Amino acid sequence: MLRLGRRVARVADLQGFADLVPRLERGEQGAFLELLLAAALVSLGFQPVLEPRVDPFKIGGRRNDALIHVDGVPVFFEATRAEQSDEGTRSQSVAKSLGDTLLAELDQGALLIWLSAAPQEDALDLIVAACKNLPLDKLVEIPGLGHARKTLDATVPGEEPPDSLPSYVVGCARVDNGISRTVTVRHPARDLRVPGLMENKSVQMGTRNANVVVIDVSMVPGRLENLAPQIALRFQPRLNRRFGAAVLIKTAFFADKMTTLAQVHVVPNSHASVPVPGRILQQLADLNMQPL
Repeated sequence: MLRLGRRVARVADLQGFADLVPRLERGEQGAFLELLLAAALVSLGFQPVLEPRVDPFKIGGRRNDALIHVDGVPVFFEATRAEQSDEGTRSQSVAKSLGDTLLAELDQGALLIWLSAAPQEDALDLIVAACKNLPLDKLVEIPGLGHARKTLDATVPGEEPPDSLPSYVVGCARVDNGISRTVTVRHPARDLRVPGLMENKSVQMGTRNANVVVIDVSMVPGRLENLAPQIALRFQPRLNRRFGAAVLIKTAFFADKMTTLAQVHVVPNSHASVPVPGRILQQLADLNMQPL
């Protein structure tokens, strides 16, 4: 709530903010993402116009989410958010149940689980049984289901199975009498919606404008560096040329820093009809691992 208040304070005087307020009051997730975008642009020294017309000479035409001027070039922004898929929601619920069961039986330290597929309820008892009496700091195979490792300190790097796919992660923790216990369950997930979300925004972009699409992928499994190539492949000489760049954002709580930070990855489009000035792309990239 404090972070939200700070964002509002940064952008309250911007042109177009009054149009954003009713949507924030209704709790629209898209409005909160637009607020984050506006606050980030202000932090970079710009005074964005919110809800600008794509064509300023056309009454009642399409609108983007923000507009700034970089070295005399107008740059338009459109923001969208990827929601968690139904399959992801289901598998996360099963993984959380597994984590809670393992945590109740863990005497101390941390238990790390890597599943080879999305967890199924009928396999939970087998996984729990395989995790009993594990040796410390040794990667143990759970036949047909994955791997597990028990350690006294999860912050110390140890042996891990090959990480070839994006993963959902579920963490469970408790502290009793000063003794900390944690369980982390990872399982692979395949989610190809992000490029489609970008392309759905194409109709909002002016063909003669420098355009940036911002995609919040906080609910999508996988590292940003794994998602970025999916976007880059969609930037072709005759495809998606309206986009000058895509900016992927993933916000997450980092326990070692005790704060929420934004991971930011910029994917420029060398085939854009109207290039986006490199200065703003570098400034956006520099927001990586910063509190927004």
